[in-house]
Amino acid sequence: MLLALFLPNAHSQEYTQMNLPEGAIARIGKGGSGRVLYPADGTRLAVSSRIGIWLYDATTGQEVALLAGYREWIDHIALSPDGKLLAAGGDWHETVRVWDTETGELKRTLTGHTSGIGSVEFSSDGSMLASGGWDGTVWVWDTETWEPKILTGSRSEVRHIAFSPDGRILASGSNDELVRLWDAATGEYIQTLTGWTPGIFKMWTFSPDGKVFAGGCIDKTVRLWDTETGELKHTLAEHPDWISDVVFSPDSSVFLSWDGGDTVWLWDTETWELKGTLTGLTSGLGSLKFSPDGKTLVTWSTAHRVRLWDTETWELKGTLTGHQGKITTVVFSPDGKILASGSEDHTVRLWDAATGELKDTFSEHQEKVRSVEFSPDGTTIASSDEAPTVRLWDAETLELKLTLIEEGSSVGGVVFSPDGKTVAGVGGGNTVRLWNVNTREQKQVFTGHQKRIRSVAFSPDGKTVASTGDDKTVRLWNVKTGEPKGTLTGHTRLVESVAFSPDSETLASASFDTTIRLWDIETGEQKRVFSRNTLATCVAFSPDGRTLAGGGYDNTVRLWDVKTGEHRGTLTGHTNNVYSVVFSPDGRTLASGSSDSPVRLWDTETWELKRTLAGRTMMGDSIAFSPDSTTLACPGGWEDWPVQLWDVETGEKKREFIGHAPSVSNIAFSPDGKVLASSGDGTILLWKVDYSKLQK
Repeated sequence: MLLALFLPNAHSQEYTQMNLPEGAIARIGKGGSGRVLYPADGTRLAVSSRIGIWLYDATTGQEVALLAGYREWIDHIALSPDGKLLAAGGDWHETVRVWDTETGELKRTLTGHTSGIGSVEFSSDGSMLASGGWDGTVWVWDTETWEPKILTGSRSEVRHIAFSPDGRILASGSNDELVRLWDAATGEYIQTLTGWTPGIFKMWTFSPDGKVFAGGCIDKTVRLWDTETGELKHTLAEHPDWISDVVFSPDSSVFLSWDGGDTVWLWDTETWELKGTLTGLTSGLGSLKFSPDGKTLVTWSTAHRVRLWDTETWELKGTLTGHQGKITTVVFSPDGKILASGSEDHTVRLWDAATGELKDTFSEHQEKVRSVEFSPDGTTIASSDEAPTVRLWDAETLELKLTLIEEGSSVGGVVFSPDGKTVAGVGGGNTVRLWNVNTREQKQVFTGHQKRIRSVAFSPDGKTVASTGDDKTVRLWNVKTGEPKGTLTGHTRLVESVAFSPDSETLASASFDTTIRLWDIETGEQKRVFSRNTLATCVAFSPDGRTLAGGGYDNTVRLWDVKTGEHRGTLTGHTNNVYSVVFSPDGRTLASGSSDSPVRLWDTETWELKRTLAGRTMMGDSIAFSPDSTTLACPGGWEDWPVQLWDVETGEKKREFIGHAPSVSNIAFSPDGKVLASSGDGTILLWKVDYSKLQK
């Protein structure tokens, strides 16, 4: 997840205008969907994405705010117990940010750490927020005054922190293989828990009464400490593999440990003797979870079944079968009567938690289900998938109430139509979507590719869109009607790039099968094949249509005569694979880009190197000339992921736009040159280009 500064007036804005980076005029797409969280009152819904956390009105589905501000992935989030505060931090950021989930207002930016944040956690009463840092410190913030206490002593990065259930004790674990206990209220050091073997995992838990701290070790044991004295009380060593989950029963009478295999171990917390095992599980990453009343234990792995156990007798109550793919999540309703499971088979299944009977199946998702959550009052079920789509269901009638994020709102790749009124992008991985530039409304959806789409292009006459992908095909679409015009087959590996000739009669495609092929648009027949003897990555026609340029994995750009097929030359100098080639509209310059070397500009009369620019490119058509050929746009490298504008004649950098994270994949100028579109992080950003302000 990625975050940026919240704008207070976002309630009155369309989501395309929410939290825009400086200089951007609109955003298309929402960056995908991940985890779904309900704050305590159930009136809001928080959905994580690659550009931040979206807040929705849980009744209407209307966007309330986009919580954003960081330009790198956010690794850790936490909700306060009352659901009113959301805190976030990341491995690549030194700050912790806290938002009001009702208004979306950024309440605090907490500073003090000198390197990345490894963990954030609220205490059970919400009075404290703790953050562990790569700098070896733990900061505990009072959520009323926001005054911090600084806990020092760790000799390396603090990766994990956890409050005891009563909030009195804070545990911190670091890469020095030690767990330290602190008095959460005073910040005073209590004990260091020794006895770990190398490697600490986040399989931690306090007993419900806070008197015992348990953790799984890499040596296949579970170790238990007295939190008052720090004394190692017991080592549980029956496991044949690393520990993947540990949990206390709600009444603290039983402790369960699981190594991800086919057995769960049950330990008596009075004697710490093994009292029994639960067998018959299937291996795979999963979890152990008690029902709210503690009478049922659920065990599940990535296999296709969920098991229910009676916690009085520890007998198997039922096995829930029916999923045809790996199970991704299992969750109880707040009253414990319903169990919901999500799966890679694109379904959410609802079960009677008492009998194990299947109540209903939600089959509307088109991709793997990633998250399922109940609202705090249990009336609504939220489910998200990888499309990305978030759907809300009525828990009583089991009817679909709302779809919050339409499929395909995650977009990548960008190209303008010749008239500048439409922008095309790749949505949901294997669809092409057209949006109206002025209204930001979706116009067309082209489906047919069976795998990921790699490249999209408009024909110069604006009548046809071509798309290529991992399914080895090139597909042609009628822009006006949305109907398919044909499928070009012949490539034997994925097709990375596509380009139309200036007269719209010929299409060139570059493939990992080492060939660049020319196709007749009218007949769909193959006209010519150029061989590179290495993976072909990009292709471009000169404005007069006479020359074809193609880049590849041999670090070169090769040139061919389109009419005769004659090889005209090879441009060398790049130190890595060439991912982008593009001619200037006036035909005087060819630009080529590689992932770890500067963009190079070549004179098309002499084919000599004119100059190099400091910008870098990634895979995709990520270099673009302005219509007047005076400016070149390209990604600027690994830090901040800017889109940079360069003066073609002088080689000076004029300006840069910063807003995407973690990368920029494609760039395109509108035909009049006044708008620049860039794609990355699952969205397209539109930038206003003011040439009067383009300065070094």
